[in-house]
Amino acid sequence: MKGFFGGLAAAMVCYCATTAMAAAASLQVAPVLLDVAAPGAATSATVRNLGNKPINVQVRVFRWVQRDGAERLEPTDAVVASPPSLQLPAAQDYLVRIVRTAKSPVQGEEDYRLVIDELPSAPRRAGTVAVVVRHVIPMFFHQSDLGPADVEWNLLRGRRGYVLQGKNRGASYLRVATVSVADGAGTSISFGKGLLGYILPGSTMQWPAAASTRNFAPGKTVTVRGQSQIGALDASASVKVQR
Repeated sequence: MKGFFGGLAAAMVCYCATTAMAAAASLQVAPVLLDVAAPGAATSATVRNLGNKPINVQVRVFRWVQRDGAERLEPTDAVVASPPSLQLPAAQDYLVRIVRTAKSPVQGEEDYRLVIDELPSAPRRAGTVAVVVRHVIPMFFHQSDLGPADVEWNLLRGRRGYVLQGKNRGASYLRVATVSVADGAGTSISFGKGLLGYILPGSTMQWPAAASTRNFAPGKTVTVRGQSQIGALDASASVKVQR
């Protein structure tokens, strides 16, 4: 089971205040992505307590929405998790079931996030803080014959540097990582070596680059390279002035 939970640290976000002491996180979750093709309507995730004490766990499902280049999570009753909360004994696993309860068939792709929290088990004491460990897992329910993502890329030049913009006109999400932009003369900008993010169908997302002295002339065509869930990313982008 060790390999089953390997590499999950990147999927975990810890929220805590500055403190002299903080308890170590015990909660692990697998897998790090859930994908269900119709006619399927259910899936599952395994939660594991790596600690030597029981932990309290909360499980919720949210609709995943992207608008105006930003993401947000919205309440939903179309998909539910069972159980919604549990106490997980030390060194134990538990299988959480996730079910799409909506009566209508899936149309295209439905995008959700499974949010699993390790809750504080004791009141906060002086000199310590309660640490909440949050795993946010992408989850998709979709038609079995869904078409691919179709992303239009733009490199926007603004006052604070460059922003990479992707507009997904396709039917499926695109997951991108290790992204860079370059021209034919060897000038390039990196957007990081890890996961950059997702572009959901019918949505637009954008990501700023780290500070760079590189310059690309407006109207120029550059190449976007990286990795996606369907293989290598190699696409053209137009350089535009951000307004």
